[in-house]
Amino acid sequence: MTLDQTSNPKLRLLRNDAQRTILDSLASHGWTAKITRESYPGEYLIIEAERGEARRRLAFFYSSATDNRHYQVAAQDADIIFHNGEPYKLESFAYGIQVPVRPVKTFYATLLEWNQAFDPARADSGSAGPLPARPSRVRHLTAEDPLAAIWTRLDQLQSVRLARKVVTRRCADAGIQLEGQILDAKAEGVAFCVRNAADYFRGPQTNLGSRVLALYYGILSFACAEMLADPVGRAGLSEVEAATKRGHGLYTVPADDDDLGELGVGVSNAGFYPAWVRLLTPDVGAFPKTRATTAAELVALPAEFRTTLRDLLAAVPELGDLYAEVFDGPPAWITPVYDMEANGAAAGQWLHGSGASYIHLLDTSGRIDWNMAPLSAWPFAEPMPIKRSDERSALRVRVDHPGYESWHEALPLHRSAFLGSTSLIFPGLVGAGRYRVLAFATAYALSIVVRYLPSTWRRVDGGDWDHYRALIAEAVTVFARVLPEEFLEAIAGDRVVARMPGAFM
Repeated sequence: MTLDQTSNPKLRLLRNDAQRTILDSLASHGWTAKITRESYPGEYLIIEAERGEARRRLAFFYSSATDNRHYQVAAQDADIIFHNGEPYKLESFAYGIQVPVRPVKTFYATLLEWNQAFDPARADSGSAGPLPARPSRVRHLTAEDPLAAIWTRLDQLQSVRLARKVVTRRCADAGIQLEGQILDAKAEGVAFCVRNAADYFRGPQTNLGSRVLALYYGILSFACAEMLADPVGRAGLSEVEAATKRGHGLYTVPADDDDLGELGVGVSNAGFYPAWVRLLTPDVGAFPKTRATTAAELVALPAEFRTTLRDLLAAVPELGDLYAEVFDGPPAWITPVYDMEANGAAAGQWLHGSGASYIHLLDTSGRIDWNMAPLSAWPFAEPMPIKRSDERSALRVRVDHPGYESWHEALPLHRSAFLGSTSLIFPGLVGAGRYRVLAFATAYALSIVVRYLPSTWRRVDGGDWDHYRALIAEAVTVFARVLPEEFLEAIAGDRVVARMPGAFM
């Protein structure tokens, strides 16, 4: 008598379980899978899956408490065996076989292993450099005006005595001992530079041009304070001056066409900017020894040592729709969002503690070409375009984050009071992966226009290029709000969390 296998209730339940926990999960991760055999004796399924050249076979048992002879047969057709429920006396049932036997609740962990074998983390992943160590101390600031609370802490650093305490604490954290004379010089320099920065940021500014200049010199002063506060940074104001005397470390190159956005910006091998970047990223390598004088010469330089004003503004997430109205090109930032389904939520499983997570990279502009995006700067693998219910352009990627509990700890995420979510800024100009360095380079380019190109600035400030004005004004406003918090963290060596009373932490 031939048994109609579809009438077996356990096999029907097993097929349903297989669809929900295995087949759907495989499909969502780019695998093509199907049930190739159903065995009524033993009540198990054989499933074959493929992705590109990769092939995998698995058996799925209704129960772990199945006669050993069925395990023996299934092991001949499968690379791994899964079973429903918790393992029950496996040593009495699954003995003498060479393939792993696991509960199906661990399937997602196995799927991750398959995916990592299919697309290993690329050798160039993380080419933007290692992330700076996160401060162990956190300052929680609660105030009706969070920015005022931040400035109060910065005002404290204008005291040489309190600045010395900060430098001493940072040296202790780094295990570095400095002579008292050097500590005094560093503290005096920090206090002086923070005072200068405060004067620029909060001083009278009568028009947009004066705001641009004050912003640039304010950032420069804050950056000098950061270099002095760092245990391995400059030892005093005289050493900071030695860097600034050699120039700003950046230069501009006029565009061939009549377009402010194409104003070129290059990096020198001497001056303040490379000295600052070398402190933040010690393994940055050699800077170009020659300066470009034309747009063609600038384009011939390595990409990390040149940019344009347009590309600098494209990398500021807070400008969003303002940038899109002025320029037709894509932004240079994306929004990462945790993908619950790809991480096992739909199957009732989670990849926590696995050292890898799946996220969506969202392009709110709809202009980014994912094939051209410089994603290799981060530890991404398995890029897969996906369709979201909100119809936004998105790419799903796997983030490999061994050594970190969560994916967001392995990425240089940008947060600010102007954004509802975190952002990832594409690496462009060397050092500008850090937001405060990006702001410095942007403010430098704008200050050159204000100071040395008055005919160009006149066209922006009330002339035929007035479409740039609102964009530039917003950039100045955003930097003036975000940078004090960033520099407070950078100088004090603490993480700062500022919020209003009752706000969600």
